Amino acid sequence: TRASDVQEMGYYGSRVLVGVVDNALDYDHADFQGSDGNTRICYLYYKSLAGGVTECTNTQINDGECNISLPGSLDYHGSHVTGIASGANADYMGVGASANIAFSYSISSDADSSGSFSTTVLDGVSSIFTKADALDLPSVINLSLGTSWGAHDDTSLLEQGLDEAVTGVRGRVIVDAAGNENINSGDPDAAILGGIHAPITVNAGNNNGYSVALRSTGIGSYISTAVVDVWLQDSSDCRNATIEVKGYLGSDFLAHTYNTSSQKVFTTAKDFNADNTSTGATADGKVGVTVNTYTTNANNGRPEALIYIGPTSTGSWSNVVDNDNPNNSYFFDVIIRGVSGTCYGDMWLYPDQTALMDFFKGISGIAIAGTGGYQLQNGDSNKTTTIPGTASGVITVGSYMGRGSWVDIDGTTQYQTDPYGSANGATGGTVDSISLFSSLGPTGERPEANARIKPDIVAPGEPIISTMATATAPLASNAIKGDTTHFKLEGTSMSSPHVAGIVAQMLEKNNCLTATEVKSALTSGAVATGTPVPNDTYGYGKVDAVAAMGLISADTSCYSGTACGSSNGGGGGCMGMLVPVTASTGIVSVAAILISLGIITAKRRKK
Repeated sequence: TRASDVQEMGYYGSRVLVGVVDNALDYDHADFQGSDGNTRICYLYYKSLAGGVTECTNTQINDGECNISLPGSLDYHGSHVTGIASGANADYMGVGASANIAFSYSISSDADSSGSFSTTVLDGVSSIFTKADALDLPSVINLSLGTSWGAHDDTSLLEQGLDEAVTGVRGRVIVDAAGNENINSGDPDAAILGGIHAPITVNAGNNNGYSVALRSTGIGSYISTAVVDVWLQDSSDCRNATIEVKGYLGSDFLAHTYNTSSQKVFTTAKDFNADNTSTGATADGKVGVTVNTYTTNANNGRPEALIYIGPTSTGSWSNVVDNDNPNNSYFFDVIIRGVSGTCYGDMWLYPDQTALMDFFKGISGIAIAGTGGYQLQNGDSNKTTTIPGTASGVITVGSYMGRGSWVDIDGTTQYQTDPYGSANGATGGTVDSISLFSSLGPTGERPEANARIKPDIVAPGEPIISTMATATAPLASNAIKGDTTHFKLEGTSMSSPHVAGIVAQMLEKNNCLTATEVKSALTSGAVATGTPVPNDTYGYGKVDAVAAMGLISADTSCYSGTACGSSNGGGGGCMGMLVPVTASTGIVSVAAILISLGIITAKRRKK
């Protein structure tokens, strides 16, 4: 990526505020200190689900008076990500190693109907940009997070809020990870499992079924019931279509020789011309399905169905999935029947982890006979860039394998090209090629012609050695440790802060750049990869920091702050209280959106 070459030019993200919204941070780690031993963290922001706010200032951290508790091993992800963007270790240096840092805790960890995750992310972004205003600094925020639950079409309140936060505002940029939702070819079941997405094309008189494999009781660690989120095109043909679910025991299902009389749980067909609900359960009442159809979503006008699959109140996940014997597990077909014209759409699975649930592939055209029969259709890993990486104003980053090996703390060479599932966290794949886990585009607009390229670019996301939180060290194997305070992870969570650090370098050179101008320089300067360019795997290609820097002029006239508490007119910006939001921040609409976030659902990605 040549970010180190930009450092040799003298750009380390100085006079820029690098913000991170993530699970937690080991804020005492030496990687976040300057050469004088004082912290470079200007600001920590923690807002509980109950609404209480705790803030820590630069001075409080230096004096050991920050009262935000370090949450133990849970801070491994946020610490690692922040280290990539702005860690200052000599051996494992972050890209923006001299940047000021602000961190907002994302404490909502799962999807829910209250929208707490989206509220948390937007509130965190607002708090960081508001602090940047107080410090009179340009700012780039990294979001290594996302969800598959939603239309993926730039219309969710989370996407709208992030777009609004940066549109037309100088020195305000958001970078997000594309997601790790591409099913890895090294997965033992990759030959039959397609991924968490399925495309919908149903003509009048056609009956298409999409088979869902629930792979592990681990789903219950994320959510009480698995979710299939179905989004159709805004048309009368789609509202006339009907949807239902049939569930089968694996002993009947796996050979795909079953027929509709084998169903053990089913719902009645419902269309999208009115909001409807249909439920079904197994004879013992322990496994259930609920289908809710909605004629018009308030954000995009499209019909949607939410399907909930899992144990009922009298059952448990072990009644749904047998981790050791799939013959004893339940599998489910989502059936859409065409009534008029042609209906197009997409469906996604949540939890969005391919190790937990997937659509089947290699089944297209298989007929399920019997009353109400249908034809099976394939799932895939397309359109798996997660929300809010689908937001038009966000720079979305996929991952490629930057190198094939690393040397661990014992001096042993470890290989990222080892088979998927190896003890060292290897993913398989090929050096300089897209990471096998990296999510694909395009976005989810319908008609399909309106879909946009995502990710925008790719950056190294494996194997990445960065900051290891103190509490994580006893839990990590020596094979993934670089030394006693740094360890190796992989994911688009790691490629995204790499680009955020490059953006900090760019903002050091020109703090008047808008998010659109930054994205233009990054994509125009990228090393074109794949065919055509852009494409839904690499976007515009591999990021090239030197080329991007060469496409921008030098201009530091928009912000005059230099460090924590040194702003002109910021009122001593590190005193710990948020300044009032003003029209110049570009965050006013975010605050308004926060009020109405009750219908958005999302989750934090921690990979």
